[in-house]
Amino acid sequence: MEMHLPIFEWSPGKWRVLAVRSGNPADAYVCFFPICFETVWSERRNEFRNEIHTAGSLSWSESTGFICDPRWGETAISWAIENGFMTYGLCHGTERYKYSFGAVERQLKYLVIKTEPGANLNDLVESACAEDILTRTIRLIEAGRLEEAKTGCRQIRRLHCRRS
Repeated sequence: MEMHLPIFEWSPGKWRVLAVRSGNPADAYVCFFPICFETVWSERRNEFRNEIHTAGSLSWSESTGFICDPRWGETAISWAIENGFMTYGLCHGTERYKYSFGAVERQLKYLVIKTEPGANLNDLVESACAEDILTRTIRLIEAGRLEEAKTGCRQIRRLHCRRS
């Protein structure tokens, strides 16, 4: 069966699918989470910043796009809590384990993942956004916004150094 998902065409090259196994490389995958990296200009930080959008939010779906084997749901939530995640979309269903974590029902219309201070992880932009940042930096130069353009150039340079 072939599936056509236009959301992947809207942002070519910016998609990643996080795939999770149970810990044993020979085991089957237990979770998939398609995400799209977008670039935004942060006025507060005066730099380009990454936001991570989920497939569900970009397709106006009722779910996040996170696909998990139900047998691993409780383990996934425990891991998220242990690693400092404050909000976790539990998708559809009223399974008892969801409420054991203190779940509060609310309808999510859109999910964007950002770091708390608004900085990029490890202070680096995601490589999937490099072309977009370069294009936007050129536009900043053309608009005479040279200080902001310098910041974009520095971010691209740091990204290039990381790849070398």
